[in-house]
Amino acid sequence: MSFNSREISIADGLPVRLYEFVLGSQRLLYTNAQLGVAHNLQTYISCPGISDDGIRQTGEASADLLTITAPLNFALVSLYLVYPPSIPVSVTVYDKHLGEDDALVVWVGEIADVTRRRDQLNLVCAPLSSRDTTGLRLTWGRNCPHTLYGDDCGVDKELHRVDAVLAEVTGLTLVASEFAAFSDGHFSGGFVEWLAPSGILEQRGIDSHSGTNITLLGGSLDLVAGLDLRAYPGCARVISVCDEKFNNSENCGAVPGLPGISPFDGNPVF
Repeated sequence: MSFNSREISIADGLPVRLYEFVLGSQRLLYTNAQLGVAHNLQTYISCPGISDDGIRQTGEASADLLTITAPLNFALVSLYLVYPPSIPVSVTVYDKHLGEDDALVVWVGEIADVTRRRDQLNLVCAPLSSRDTTGLRLTWGRNCPHTLYGDDCGVDKELHRVDAVLAEVTGLTLVASEFAAFSDGHFSGGFVEWLAPSGILEQRGIDSHSGTNITLLGGSLDLVAGLDLRAYPGCARVISVCDEKFNNSENCGAVPGLPGISPFDGNPVF
């Protein structure tokens, strides 16, 4: 029989639900069946207590949130103990009938939040359609609107990378001798990245830089003395810094000569 035949049958259906969680190269596969289920040459491990609140397709991202309930010892919980991973965990949900090879993809999205209850874990997942939002309009301004190291910016971040070994970590402040080779503020507005034990590349923004110290916008349990990381400088988003620091003034989106008055202030002379 096929999936559809079992789905519409009165007594032949043996429905199970499969959950696939992907973070970088990590792939965690679970099912609500009592035993493991094979699908696509992979085995989905039985996870007692895993369930969800049902698939909804209203067209409204906020109404289509899927909450997956899992036990407190769920493998993903360690990733959300303090800070969530830099890369969202993608989620794919399949419906399958035991004894059939095919399965139906019924939901695709990513984990948006994790909450803990007394005896369970709630994974609040946002649908893939939540990414389908209207982007910001590009506007004229005295500061550059381009994303640093992005396609419009054009700066190769690897040309400005600084490899460092952490000597000390205090709260959100990282200490490394390599940072002192640059003037204060060189890394402000930039970011650091490192390879986490999970195998993914974690990133944190840099709030400020002074001497051997940089202060981050968010921390991580991975940040300990002896950790190898890479630091990338920030940009003040003005054409002078773009030229002197990155030699990239021709791609700078700043308009330093923009008048300081608005054409919409009611004055007919602009």
